[in-house]
Amino acid sequence: MNIHSQPLTVIRLAGLHLDTLGHYFAALGLLRLSARQWPAVKCCWRDGVFCLIGGPKNLTELEAFLLDIGANDKWTPYVLNRPKTPSSAKPDIKGKDVALWLAQETNEREALLGMSHVVGGGRRDFNPIFGSGGNAGKRNFSKGWQKARKAVEAKDSVPQSKRNLKKQGHSTTDSLFPTAEKAATEIPSTVRYDLSAFLAGKACSFLADFGAASWFSAANKIYNFRPDKPFSKGQLTPWAMLFACEAFPLIIGSTSRQIGSLRKGTGAFPFVTKGPAPVNEKETGTVEAEFWAPVWGNPLSLPEVSSLFKRGRAEVQGRGAITSAAFAAAILQKGIDTGLNEFRRFSLLHTTSAQTFESRLASVHTLYTDVDTFQAEAVARIIHFRDTLPPEEKKGTKWKYRGLQGPIDNALIHLAETGVNNEQRVESSWQLLDAVFSSMEKTANNKIYREREPSLALLPVSWVISLLANTLEITQEVRIALALSTIHYTTPQNGSSVRNKNDQLAPLLAYCIGVEPAWKNSWHTIKIAKDIPLRVVWGQRKLVENLCAVIRRRVSIESDAGSAPPFSARLTLSLADVLAFLNHEVDDSLIDRWLTRFMLFDWSSNISSKEYGSLRNVLRNTSSYNPLLPEDLLYVFFRPLFHAYTFLQLGHDETSGMRPQPTANAIRQIVALLERGDCAAAYQAAANRYKTLLQPISDFGKNSFNISEPRRFLASLLLPASPKRIAETFTRWCLPTRG
Repeated sequence: MNIHSQPLTVIRLAGLHLDTLGHYFAALGLLRLSARQWPAVKCCWRDGVFCLIGGPKNLTELEAFLLDIGANDKWTPYVLNRPKTPSSAKPDIKGKDVALWLAQETNEREALLGMSHVVGGGRRDFNPIFGSGGNAGKRNFSKGWQKARKAVEAKDSVPQSKRNLKKQGHSTTDSLFPTAEKAATEIPSTVRYDLSAFLAGKACSFLADFGAASWFSAANKIYNFRPDKPFSKGQLTPWAMLFACEAFPLIIGSTSRQIGSLRKGTGAFPFVTKGPAPVNEKETGTVEAEFWAPVWGNPLSLPEVSSLFKRGRAEVQGRGAITSAAFAAAILQKGIDTGLNEFRRFSLLHTTSAQTFESRLASVHTLYTDVDTFQAEAVARIIHFRDTLPPEEKKGTKWKYRGLQGPIDNALIHLAETGVNNEQRVESSWQLLDAVFSSMEKTANNKIYREREPSLALLPVSWVISLLANTLEITQEVRIALALSTIHYTTPQNGSSVRNKNDQLAPLLAYCIGVEPAWKNSWHTIKIAKDIPLRVVWGQRKLVENLCAVIRRRVSIESDAGSAPPFSARLTLSLADVLAFLNHEVDDSLIDRWLTRFMLFDWSSNISSKEYGSLRNVLRNTSSYNPLLPEDLLYVFFRPLFHAYTFLQLGHDETSGMRPQPTANAIRQIVALLERGDCAAAYQAAANRYKTLLQPISDFGKNSFNISEPRRFLASLLLPASPKRIAETFTRWCLPTRG
């Protein structure tokens, strides 16, 4: 037997869009109402518009059903009889009263509505979407609902005939709804027309505010309305308020989230988070909370939508996301229930009164299937660091601004907003690194902030490889900064002459910001020290001055006299890039900016051969460095003394046997002379050192070499140049031999 399936009807409702939180709620409320008559009805969002699927046959049938509900007052009652607790009662007493009220004094409908507004436990927690349990300042939401309900069920003083109704596009059919014809004649004509207009996204005429300005922007007063009228009151149809209120019983979390021992405030409510921390002092206290509205493209029934909100939970490393930054991180990690297309982030902003708020669409976050696992791991570490930073605090009616978490929050949200745009994703990732470094630097420079010792697990190198692979242009500044950031660091060994933990070779970040290992002898995780370590020599100076300070610190204090020069790195640069730095062909400020980004990565971790290959491809520079200038040759002359492996690549007589290698103690004098600007003496000291190391070099007689900028020359010696290229060019300094 052939069974022919009947196609499902789809009603596209252009008036129910995703631009305001109120219209989002109205769409959910319409689904609840439709499910009364058509239990199998489903819904979805297509191009930002709400669609009903498999329910009413057409829009006329849907409107007739809704008119029947309005005429006969079949709405879900929106009345909250909250327990009366003295205002002087302690928070835990108020929380217990709410819990007892929900458990003993409410029916199922009242309990669902109550749990969407407030939950009890150790304390009483209100859902920020509904203010303080159903009101925001003078806005009483249940009174607004009563006003809208009466407006819809009120009788028209001049009933219209069926013919006039048909001219306006209304149906008077009563085949499905016996009271539809009565509804069409008893409901005011303007209100009847508004139903069609509202669903179709057209202008409505029966308008008021209905206390819904917290969700519908159109319900607010409009100032400078026209020359003869300074303002206009709320411009909202009662149908919008009534539909929105129908959705409220859906917005409740699961039982475990309501009464869990680890429940935290907004975490009791689905997709509700704290707002992002402010980025400037004027924004402090302006955001009450945020609602991340889930949007789905596949049809869902009412039970499925209800289940989505009950189990709706975003996680970061198994912990519920109760801040906007954590929710954004959960999106980046794909730690959210699947089946969703995007999230609409609505901020609940305080208006001129601290007791009122209104919602605004803040951003749209498209979900994508290709998740960068390296990025996900990095973001989780950044979130942990963000949570350890001192937050803003409210003392009385005033806020104490700190500005540490805000830049990271906004950078994470922007990163989660990029979606599938790869170019924007990479740029937003660099901006996130800038925000992390800025907050870390600001914390380290404040004695009070340092008391909390915020910690950061240095980021995985795999992520920076992924970012560089998708960066459009790898400039010389990027390559120089990348190689500099990989300079080796070690911990003191048994029997070492290193005097204390501050005299060990640290990552470059430790010379820039006062950080130390969070765990003994391990730089994988760093923390901001309560007392600024002496090794912090990086200041508000030019890059060259800071690099010279690092060289001086490493050579003079942190290295054993007999140890190798402390300037080895995991990556090396082409000689062309090093000479470009020496000859002012690069932008030092850009190098400094890229360096602050790369220093946040864990270069002490194991790097696979594949990752090494990727990094070497990034650092490859095929440009020519010939002809060499005199100062270029001097760099080649000095560099082997600053890097033991490079010295080993120099040619020498095989009969000389095992010869000594350069040490940190051997170059201390050279460093001091170059810093002082005595180039001739520095050259002579280097020549004498080569003789001590049994490396034959040419004798040019009286020293006539000169260096235009000795300190920049010294700074360039920190750059890890390719040992092979140095050895090839060093032959010009060797004694001439017969071919």
